[in-house]
Amino acid sequence: MKSRALIFVVVVLISLISALISVFLSFDHLNMLLLLIFVCLLIVLFVPILNSRDIFHPNSFVVVVFIYLYLFPLMYYMNDDSGLEGFGFHSISANDLRVGLIYIIIALSLYLIGQAFFNNFIGKSNRKGRVYSLNKQFNLNENLINKAIVIFTVVGILCFLYLGFIAIGIDTLLNSFYQAKQSLSGNYYFVWGVELFLIASLLMLFKNKPNLKIVFIHLIVGLLMISIFGSRGKIFYYLIVFLAIYHYRWKRISFKKGLVFAVVAVSMAALIYSFRVVSSEGISLSSFSDVIDAWFSGSEFRMLDMYVLVLRDSGLMYPHNFGSDYLNLFTSFIPRSIWQDKPVSIDIPLTQFYLPLREAGIPPTLIGAMYHNFNIFGILIGMFLIGLISSWVYSIKNKSSLHLSFYSVFIVMLFSYLRIGDFNQVAMFGLKMFLPILVILLANTYFNRKRSFNG
Repeated sequence: MKSRALIFVVVVLISLISALISVFLSFDHLNMLLLLIFVCLLIVLFVPILNSRDIFHPNSFVVVVFIYLYLFPLMYYMNDDSGLEGFGFHSISANDLRVGLIYIIIALSLYLIGQAFFNNFIGKSNRKGRVYSLNKQFNLNENLINKAIVIFTVVGILCFLYLGFIAIGIDTLLNSFYQAKQSLSGNYYFVWGVELFLIASLLMLFKNKPNLKIVFIHLIVGLLMISIFGSRGKIFYYLIVFLAIYHYRWKRISFKKGLVFAVVAVSMAALIYSFRVVSSEGISLSSFSDVIDAWFSGSEFRMLDMYVLVLRDSGLMYPHNFGSDYLNLFTSFIPRSIWQDKPVSIDIPLTQFYLPLREAGIPPTLIGAMYHNFNIFGILIGMFLIGLISSWVYSIKNKSSLHLSFYSVFIVMLFSYLRIGDFNQVAMFGLKMFLPILVILLANTYFNRKRSFNG
């Protein structure tokens, strides 16, 4: 165990030192050296996953995000004969790309250090004498859970029918697959009502003896309902939460199956996005390569460009935000129809600065958002805290149904936060998903205690 920890520390320190030294160097193959360090850190992230044999470890989602958002685009840019502009929406230089790689390495290193700090100091003392038995912690009121499932299912169906036949119509509802923001404007609270149908699927997993076939059918129907709104993110997130609860509550999902699911999920997300790009930007598809080009031209790959540009221009071309983005959380729940001048998310002003004619925002990723708010200190402190918190939440997931629910929602929030860097949007999404479950499980605790007291 000590030798493994020593290897971990050495790899992280070498990566940090190499990144800092590279600031003062400039030669043609330096970016490839930095890319190699980046890949080494991704391999280090796999160590806890392999040790625990747990595909739902937080590091699994960190690895997927960093490969999808950074590694793939970087490899594409470095092999693109047309230069760094390629499918990028703005001119970036080799030096800009190098700086971006350096900050990626620093961010991953601090994340790993945060995890190591918790596991070797805080978590080590907390684990002494504490062994949580998952099944003993799930003492749920079956009658209460059944009532909540029925109520959430009915509300979900009613909200779906309202959107389809009254609020926006069938044609507009089907069109929302391509233009979700425009089609559903002013009706997002009813969309959340539809999501209650999926939350009912999650609650089914907490029953003592659920019929898993019915549970999966209920889930599939809910995913089909929400897919009409064009939100591939919500489909992915609800599916992850469902599988995580199933994984820890009923049957462990093997690493191989989880890996296959990850590849299929990312491929489907890319495919759906490619068709949305085709619909919105009028790109024609005549071959498989055109589908790939549409994916690269979408905002997923443009996020790397935005990230690099924020590192280059923040504090020079426009000021740092100094945390104002996080204060907007307290106004996020207010509909824009009531407050038209409500502060916008971090990606909107950045996108308007570089692409004034574009309506949809391009997120700068979490690293870019941290830098835009607090310069390098935001990355150092923020990634350390994320590593520490992710390890803490993972360590308590088996304490009770409430802890398991929180962890399952946390991992999709972590994935989304690393991807877009908008804390307010991620927090609101996590709250909308977790709050109904929290209310039901707290009510369950109350009635159980009341029953024990009366008994």
